[in-house]
Amino acid sequence: MVISVRGLAKEFRVGVLGRRVTAVHDVSFDVQPNEVFGFVGPNGSGKSTTIHMLLGLVRPTRGGGSLLGHSLGALAARRQLGYLPELPNFYGYLQARELLEISGRLAGCEPRDLRRMVPELLERVDLAGRGQDALRTFSKGMLQRIGVAQALIGDPQLVILDEPMSGLDPLGRHVVRNVILDLKARGRTVFFSSHIMPDVETLCDRVALIAAGRTLRVARVEEFVRLGQERWEVQVRGSGLQLPAGIAGATWQGAIGDVARVAVEGTAALQQVIDWGRSQGELLAVIPVRESLEEVVVRAVAAASSGSPALEQPT
Repeated sequence: MVISVRGLAKEFRVGVLGRRVTAVHDVSFDVQPNEVFGFVGPNGSGKSTTIHMLLGLVRPTRGGGSLLGHSLGALAARRQLGYLPELPNFYGYLQARELLEISGRLAGCEPRDLRRMVPELLERVDLAGRGQDALRTFSKGMLQRIGVAQALIGDPQLVILDEPMSGLDPLGRHVVRNVILDLKARGRTVFFSSHIMPDVETLCDRVALIAAGRTLRVARVEEFVRLGQERWEVQVRGSGLQLPAGIAGATWQGAIGDVARVAVEGTAALQQVIDWGRSQGELLAVIPVRESLEEVVVRAVAAASSGSPALEQPT
């Protein structure tokens, strides 16, 4: 395993009286080699604190695990990973090129390798030609991209990105998505947190969903989506059609010309709407409507907050 953690928990003491606050209660997951792994959950769910424990920046109160075959925070593991924090903060008077060169020297790269590596990294994050510019002249999105480039110094085996899409415009998101896909093509492992579910759905092999500091589920993206409620759109042709009252889960969506559209949730309601359509007109289509990952996550977190079962667990 590239990353394996079990029962991670972290308590902090805050205030003058040292009141205990639990940021992470119980987080467990594994990350396989050459995997793009998404780490998702609402604000305050413990994502960044968990990442800090992986890196050894914060020591767990309970639980433990391994990273790249070493204990969490071990120097041998850090030498093989790149990291982008959630809020990167760079010295504004450094040039972009200087930031990458300093990061490379700290990572143990040879000067001759950095002369080749720095221009390549600037090009990969669409900042070619900006290497001589001071970072204080960069926009937030450009700083985010130079932070991604800094995380790639030394060609690490594992890249951990905390909210890499933050502050990026569509072009910037496209650049970072391509960087992540390129890392996977090179055989590297990427672990990233994000609030932008379409990016997670597009890029990730598997996803860990956490809420209130606890793991709700770890599964492949397609398994998450299959957990969505069964939904369809039923299309019926006929004149003067009216959906009868009393079909729970069926919602009239209107008509275009003589074609009526009905949104349906649940197989029982689907059968009733199909029977109605056949009896009142011509049944044209029954179209499955797939629930997006974002809808699944929102529903699961809401259920977990209310104390209901959030998601069925794998057997």
